[in-house]
Amino acid sequence: ETMSGYTLGHAEAVSVGMCLDILYSVRKGWLPAAEAERIISVLKTLELPVFHPLLSRRTKNGACEVLKGLEAFREHLGGHLTVLMLTGIGRGKDVHEIDAALMEECIREMQEAAGYSIQE
Repeated sequence: ETMSGYTLGHAEAVSVGMCLDILYSVRKGWLPAAEAERIISVLKTLELPVFHPLLSRRTKNGACEVLKGLEAFREHLGGHLTVLMLTGIGRGKDVHEIDAALMEECIREMQEAAGYSIQE
């Protein structure tokens, strides 16, 4: 929401964020791909977005802006990051570290699946 200047509503921002976390959970081996597809299918049926071009935004030094936001969130939490990732529908696990390179791969995969051109 904040990155969009609040032009992206809360439900839409949550949907996009969920899709990113879902894909990350699959890539880490925590969530079966079939369950991920089921969840994303429900979001699409509800006509919620599963990608937004803001995910690809970079800072002036080339860092992924979403990941910089995670660092700000870590600082807000007193230096200890806690993010809920999925292990199944209705089941999650707290994660305290995010693999930035893997997260960026997930963003690229989402971008390609959504049909947006990749900008380096």
